[in-house]
Amino acid sequence: MATNSHPPPPPPKRKSPPPPPPPKPKSPPPPPPKPKSPPPPPPKCKSHPSPPPPPSVTPRRPPSLPRRRLHRPPRDSAAATRRNSAASASADVTPPPPPPPDVTPPPPPPPVVTPPPPPPPAVTPPPPPPPDVTPPPPPDDSEVLCPVDVSIFRENLLISN
Repeated sequence: MATNSHPPPPPPKRKSPPPPPPPKPKSPPPPPPKPKSPPPPPPKCKSHPSPPPPPSVTPRRPPSLPRRRLHRPPRDSAAATRRNSAASASADVTPPPPPPPDVTPPPPPPPVVTPPPPPPPAVTPPPPPPPDVTPPPPPDDSEVLCPVDVSIFRENLLISN
């Protein structure tokens, strides 16, 4: 009988597999498609009338068409005038409205009178030149002027004329 002083070695441990990765968050689902225009109403049937349309979609009557009048018996015009006269007699007599206030337009403003431009300053004539105070030059001794008898020239002028 073989004796074994040591117990048999344990079997080698295997590595545990890595844990699975966490699941990725899913993208949100696409929004539902918007409803299109309402389905067309079913064909009209005499035994099953279609329900009236909602009030917000009520078609308006064109103004050119006259309104339908209820069937009434013709009125007696004499009776109508009697009723009207009796009603007007019993009604309170309201005084006529006061006349509108007299709204006269204000007079136009007086025209703006612009003063005439001031006259141009008077042009004073330049002062006369000062009198020549310079003494006449002394007579030249070199030229001697002799007096001339002017009467001779006057006689010649009278004869020529």
